[in-house]
Amino acid sequence: MTTKTILVPIDFEKPSLKGLELAAMLAQKINARIFIMHALQTQGTLPNSSTSTDSEDLIKKAEKNAYDEFELLKKSMNLLHEVEHTFVVLHAIAQEGIISMTNRQTIDLIVMGTKASNRLKGILIGINTFSITKNVKCPVLAVPEGADTKRHFKNIGLAGDYKETASKNAFEILLNIATAFNSHIHVVHMSEIPSFNPSETAEAKKLDRYFHGLNHRFLLKLNKDLDEGLNEFIGENEIDLLTLVNKRKNSLDHIFQSNSIEKRTNLAKVPFLILNTK
Repeated sequence: MTTKTILVPIDFEKPSLKGLELAAMLAQKINARIFIMHALQTQGTLPNSSTSTDSEDLIKKAEKNAYDEFELLKKSMNLLHEVEHTFVVLHAIAQEGIISMTNRQTIDLIVMGTKASNRLKGILIGINTFSITKNVKCPVLAVPEGADTKRHFKNIGLAGDYKETASKNAFEILLNIATAFNSHIHVVHMSEIPSFNPSETAEAKKLDRYFHGLNHRFLLKLNKDLDEGLNEFIGENEIDLLTLVNKRKNSLDHIFQSNSIEKRTNLAKVPFLILNTK
């Protein structure tokens, strides 16, 4: 099996380091390597009066500080010593750097530590992460502030609508994770009526074939409210990782944006694996 590459953007703040910690644990389990990226936005931060030489010196100093900070980080994160990893500094806005990296490198998964947005009311994950999920083709694993990164993925939830099921390739990283952790996959379908129509049954059978050999089951949950239903599903099944399929631009907005905290207490505590099929 080809070695997977995981991209982890960090800014050395607690949320991003939580993402790196989970990425290291994941890399160890699925035998992946980690590409750790720090975006250094020097343009616009240098004094206007700086000469070219002064600017270059300031940039070099900022780069050295980032590498020094990473060396200190490695001393406190033992898992990094057990996985192949590369640390790079990019001179770019973080979001642009992440997108550029996925275009230039073969990235199989992005892992991002995130926290709820303070700027936009109701955004469940950080605005940068929210935007990244819309602008890359590879899967994105968002790790909320409240997630326990030492908790293995014993139970994986997959929200499925049984409509236009993506090809098996879109589920590859999920299959890798479930195999490595010997996970139980719970495929949940939210519905207002207690039955499947023939087309939904046919689509569900595709997923059943994809997950052949893995411990999995299909659930039908009656709930008109998707946020509330997923929140209950996570609690009832002790879900450690929630997987969502992003079929179209803006198709997941209704999950990440809600004004009801009560409907999302469990959603705010589990990592989200977003499978992009666009």
